[in-house]
Parts: sequence; C-alpha cells; structure tokens
Amino acid sequence: MELWFDDTFKTEIPMGGSRKDIANAYPDYPDAEQSGFSMAYNYSLREEVFNVTIKIYDNDGSSRSVTRNVYPERFGDNQYLDASDTIDYSAASFTGSGNAIQVTNMKVNGVPYDGTLTWNVESQQFQFSSID
Repeated sequence: MELWFDDTFKTEIPMGGSRKDIANAYPDYPDAEQSGFSMAYNYSLREEVFNVTIKIYDNDGSSRSVTRNVYPERFGDNQYLDASDTIDYSAASFTGSGNAIQVTNMKVNGVPYDGTLTWNVESQQFQFSSID
C-alpha cells in the first residue's frame, strides 16, 4: 500500500496487522487475519485542499487506487494546538444526531468557534470534520 498527495508519492503504509474480526467474517480467505493496516501521518499542517490517493498492489502486481479530496480544518491561524493553548467549553452547547456532535460557542485562545465532531470508525474517536 502507498500514500500519495497530489500525485506525489509520500510513503508506504504498513500492513499485516492482526484483524481477527476480518478472519471471522472471511474464514476461507487466505491470511485474512493479517489484513490490518495503519499509519499516522500529519497531513493537517497543509494549508490548502489537496488530494490523497491510496494505491494498493496485489501479489500478482495488479493495483487499484482511490483518491479523495482532503479539506484541512483548523482553529484560525493555529495549525497545531498544544498544551499552552486554551480550549474553553464552559459556554458551549452540544447537540448530536447520528454519528456527529455539533458544538456551538467553544472558545480556543479566547476566539469563539462552532464545529462538528464526527465519529471516525477507523480511529475509534471523534474528530473535527468542520470548524467555523
């Protein structure tokens, strides 16, 4: 597996992790238990919309790829929030539906923001899918 940004190769994606759930769902598929893959890559520091392509190669050399646009979300000019940043939810309101939570009037370093947290199945956590 390979990771590409805007038609530029970035890195290989480690694969072969244990996935017993896949092995249980596909017991006749060879090596189904070793079908997991994962990687962390800090793509959020990019300013503009960009394309991410994942290329997958089979043992016989054939390949398939999927490309998606990525829209970086951030709190104003802050590309990265660290321990010195102040996040205040004391006046915020939260509403939820489906796999998303809307947050209204949270403050980051004193600046008010609204945003949407969406459940990410792959990482098993909520992540900001929009920040206004």
